[in-house]
Amino acid sequence: MVKYKLLLTLKDSGERLEHDFNLNQNHENNPDLFFTYEVCQELRTQLQNRSQRRINDTNLNYLVKVWIQDIKQGYRDTVISLNLPLLSGANIEDLSEAGNQNLPTLITPNLLNIEPQGGALPSLIF
Repeated sequence: MVKYKLLLTLKDSGERLEHDFNLNQNHENNPDLFFTYEVCQELRTQLQNRSQRRINDTNLNYLVKVWIQDIKQGYRDTVISLNLPLLSGANIEDLSEAGNQNLPTLITPNLLNIEPQGGALPSLIF
């Protein structure tokens, strides 16, 4: 079994994450067979838990595609840099908050003491 390592660098923070898999000779020759849906989801979960960043399907597919290409070419280490959003604000587009719809109570202003200061009011005759 040979260890293949993914080194993911986050562009905005410079943080580096590592993930590795031990592949047997059959999977080394055909890495497409190793990266099943379950393996890809495990990879996503592990990286998201360690980085607190969201890895969407597009980013996950890109990671796996590059890693498969590198394995096919014989590279043991794959280095990828990505800009990933934080998990806390990742689903902000799904937010459906209606907000406070109650109108505030109106306060009527006291107009008794309002006078012009430092000049005269303009003429109302045109």
